[in-house]
Amino acid sequence: MHFFTRISAQRRNTLNRTSDVVHSLVSWLDRSVGSIKSVAISPDGKIIASGGNNAGDNGVFNSPIKLWDVNTGRAIPTLIEQSGTVYSVAFSPNSKILASGDDENKIKIWNVKTGELIQTLEHYGKVNSVIFSPDGKTLVSGSDDATIKIWHIDY
Repeated sequence: MHFFTRISAQRRNTLNRTSDVVHSLVSWLDRSVGSIKSVAISPDGKIIASGGNNAGDNGVFNSPIKLWDVNTGRAIPTLIEQSGTVYSVAFSPNSKILASGDDENKIKIWNVKTGELIQTLEHYGKVNSVIFSPDGKTLVSGSDDATIKIWHIDY
């Protein structure tokens, strides 16, 4: 039984540090940005989070977590002071909390609106994946330490 007979997808937007074509091309050629390892869209559909490297080829520091407005495609100026490389990002079901998994063996829980670090959880290896349960009370993480951890979340 086929549930989908046809799927159609078209690119709606490309998120970049700038919106004009010339500066977008310069941004693409500028290796200081690092790379994107993970993206997530908030359940309310308003924000995209991206996680990746914190420094590019020329050693310029950039926060590895960026938040983007879905409608405008512009970066949201929430300051999330994460270091290292972020391999996974996930929004809570209410879109108020962001979890990130990084190469420093940590899961960090962030307030999306303020960028405040709420809590840090630990693995014994790089954290490759994080995801919230539909009710937001459970966070599950997977790591290079060959474990899946299940965390109870209160907020």
